[in-house]
Amino acid sequence: MPIKIRALDPSRAQTRRLATLSRKVLRKQFASTVRPGASLLAFMESLPEVLAAAQLQELARAIARAHRAGKPFLMLSGAHPIKVGLGPLICDLMRDGILSAIATNGAAIIHDFELALAGRTSEDVGEGLADGSFGMAEETGAFLNRAARLAADENRGLGEIVGREIWKRRLRYRDTSLFATAWRLGIPATVHVAIGADIIHMHPTADGAAIGQSSLKDFRRLAEVVGELSGGVVLNLGSAVVMPEVFLKALNLARNLGRKVRNFTAADMDFIRHYRPRVNVLERPTATGGRAIMLTGHHEIMFPLLIAAVREELARRLTAAMRTQTGKHHPIALLTDFGYRDHYVGAMKGVIAKIAPAAPLIDITHGIPPQSVAAGALALRECWRYFPRRTIFVAVVDPGVGTARRAIAIATAAGCRFIGPDNGLLFPAAESAGIARIVELTSPRHRLARISSTFHGRDIFAPAAAWLWRGTRLSALGPAIDEIERLDLGHPVATRSELAGEVIYIDGYGNLITNIDRGSFTRFAARFSGRRLSVKIPRGASLPIRDTYGDAPKGAPLATFGSFELLEIAIRDGNAAAHYAARPGMPVKVHLQR
Repeated sequence: MPIKIRALDPSRAQTRRLATLSRKVLRKQFASTVRPGASLLAFMESLPEVLAAAQLQELARAIARAHRAGKPFLMLSGAHPIKVGLGPLICDLMRDGILSAIATNGAAIIHDFELALAGRTSEDVGEGLADGSFGMAEETGAFLNRAARLAADENRGLGEIVGREIWKRRLRYRDTSLFATAWRLGIPATVHVAIGADIIHMHPTADGAAIGQSSLKDFRRLAEVVGELSGGVVLNLGSAVVMPEVFLKALNLARNLGRKVRNFTAADMDFIRHYRPRVNVLERPTATGGRAIMLTGHHEIMFPLLIAAVREELARRLTAAMRTQTGKHHPIALLTDFGYRDHYVGAMKGVIAKIAPAAPLIDITHGIPPQSVAAGALALRECWRYFPRRTIFVAVVDPGVGTARRAIAIATAAGCRFIGPDNGLLFPAAESAGIARIVELTSPRHRLARISSTFHGRDIFAPAAAWLWRGTRLSALGPAIDEIERLDLGHPVATRSELAGEVIYIDGYGNLITNIDRGSFTRFAARFSGRRLSVKIPRGASLPIRDTYGDAPKGAPLATFGSFELLEIAIRDGNAAAHYAARPGMPVKVHLQR
């Protein structure tokens, strides 16, 4: 049946003023001309703020924001980005702490190894396929299949062992190897193999059990990384099938095990748009919250542009942050037993400067006697009150480093914060400042990726202090705890005829500082109605108590109350510790002068 068509009268159509209607494109979003010799920043700012150009800048801001917040930036990758020369850029991202983890298909380790060994990779498949020589490079198969067996034997991931072996076997171009760089920095680098998809599986040295075991270890490691992705960024760079599938399963496993992975930015960058990256990396994972960005273009052009934009964003925000942070007058103060010869203090300062470059750093001392927790605790207790209210104190005298002893941070009623090992070092100072809250430093986001068993000052305490200075909440550094290790520096004991204490610290002048405080001394002296008191130590005559060092003759021993308000034994213009062969723990007694 034919339909009845009714006539329309265009003369009756209603129009509206342009100002009342919405528009998606604004003149201020247009591109601008880049002048000869202009900076990279000028080029980035000249791009139009529409479609892919706007999304590129948005992704750069998301990566920079994740870096500033200590959130992860995870890169999923196929082999093509390595083949087109992006390895050095990716390595620098890891070295600069911007890239948190990488996960690749099995082909990536082939090109990474060959470039590290010989500086060349990628063969003509058609040419080799004709005679069966395709993919049969002896060195490649032997090295990578051996790495798989080592990984299986050691129950480690394939990516970790490939990186370790590239570095330890000193391959010529190892500095631009993704996996060697990740191994050196302690950054997760995982490899996800599809058996039969890579050339090394054709080699007689291939061990399916070893490849499968080490790749499964890497899958579980990736799931742990993905479990921390909230607020971070994941970028799929050039993997059309394997990594989108692996990422989806890793995300599901993390959520299945209770990780609330939400509100992250997911991006795909490839020269062709594919189904699996769009669905498995972008749409499904962010369906419950997050942002999805798909960029199309050649890796060798788009990725360098993205990273340039990230670095410009970080530099711009860093400049603004430094201007803002000049108003933060509270410093980070360091106290250690590291001495002044080695690089340890410098390494800690470097870590802090990388995270909080505007933070003022003050060295209290690095001359605490090695492993002398009591000496460090005394110095910290006696000096904290002379610093600005919100000072962050990092104290490291840590003979138990690498053991089960905890790493802690303490907030106090006085406003200052203390960071260090839970071995009693922090307790006297924190107690005098009023302990308000204690946390154990366990957050992986606020420490270095690789934790040494001998240098927690660099790997745990320095990063925690820097993040705290930048404004990270104490609670973000780890779970609250109720008790910490206590350290009693001792108290003098008064009897009817004497006040007994001991030497607890020897300063750089050789003065013997005791635990006899002025208050205890005053109360003891009050019993004797102004009669003169003196001090007795082993192997020495009774010492007079003077108001100042200058009250004693040159070269004469004396006792006086020093800047700690503690009784100390000195020799005018001399060294009491050397003269008396004194050590901490030596008894000291105050009694009536005879």
